[in-house]
Amino acid sequence: MPKRLLTILLLACGWTVTHAQLKLSLPQCLELGVENNLTVRQGMNNIDISEIGLIQRKFDFLPSANIGISATRNIGQTIDNFTQQIATSPTTGSPGFQSSLILFGGLSKWNALDMAKYNLSAARYSVNDLKNDIRLHVASAFFTAIFNLAAIGISELQVELLTKQV
Repeated sequence: MPKRLLTILLLACGWTVTHAQLKLSLPQCLELGVENNLTVRQGMNNIDISEIGLIQRKFDFLPSANIGISATRNIGQTIDNFTQQIATSPTTGSPGFQSSLILFGGLSKWNALDMAKYNLSAARYSVNDLKNDIRLHVASAFFTAIFNLAAIGISELQVELLTKQV
């Protein structure tokens, strides 16, 4: 995969230089490689997901509350067993409220919070490591290109020298 990534970066830098007629310096190539890398963008999304997970673990410490209302209505008429008269069915409702708070859960919430913090740190370190790897590959490709240009210059001088000798 690193060779494939290197090839893509070389093509991207080469296309940018030839298409736009720009000469890029090494820092510009490094930042261009980091900015346009899909894996870095995915890593940034993982950081966002880890931050959301950390916020969720913090909210786990709050109590939960539920409010509900249910209503029942029967359509039609029924016979009242006590008065033996025909009566219409009334609408009945029942409101409800429920709240819960876990006082002690074996420190599982604290451990989940610590795990979310570590996941966030790991995602950040992973993205930084990935950026450094990309910079290393781009720098290597940049210096290889410079070395090849120098080799072309030397080869042209050798051809010129050989033609003079002939």
